[in-house]
Amino acid sequence: MSNTMPRSSDMLQSGQVIAGHHDIKAVCFDVFGTIVEITDKRKPYRPLIDALQPAAARALRHRLMREDRALDSWAGALEVDLPEGLLDQVASEIASELLSVRLRPGVDAIWADLRAQGVRIAVCSNLATPYGAVLQNLLPDPPDAMILSYQVGFLKPEPDIYGCVAKALGLDCAEILFTGDTPSADVEGPRAAGMKAMPIHIFEAAMTERGR
Repeated sequence: MSNTMPRSSDMLQSGQVIAGHHDIKAVCFDVFGTIVEITDKRKPYRPLIDALQPAAARALRHRLMREDRALDSWAGALEVDLPEGLLDQVASEIASELLSVRLRPGVDAIWADLRAQGVRIAVCSNLATPYGAVLQNLLPDPPDAMILSYQVGFLKPEPDIYGCVAKALGLDCAEILFTGDTPSADVEGPRAAGMKAMPIHIFEAAMTERGR
């Protein structure tokens, strides 16, 4: 009997049993509350939304995480005048949040375990533009696919964003396990798109048990 370990490419071709799900070739993580956390939450865009008329506020809520825009471009995009100093206040609050972003405990180990099994890793998140760079700097290594709402124009749980994940990975949705902390966006939405999905606390427990 050979003791040769299967190659990562062989494991990827056949798929793995991940957290009780068979034939998984990739795991896709939500971001905030799943692999990273904000330890100093500020709700930084609230002053901006509150300063707008109702129609403009609705437009900003709809567009904020769908468009790749610098903060100082929103007044022009929404065709509004803003109070002096408001954007500086918002920028300061965003900066404080970004400085407090941390990788969640245990993520390094899970990430390494998946890599060792030859499983691809993706991340998918509803984000505004300023949060993308800090995320990339915190991840254990570059994921095989990174689908951020402000780059693709779709938000979870809209079906198209899960399609973007599958396309970026070159896999069928059924070969992807999605996990995160928001039931509608990270479990129900992916399942409706044809993926396997489970809450992050269950996924973490399963991966921890597997490592024992």
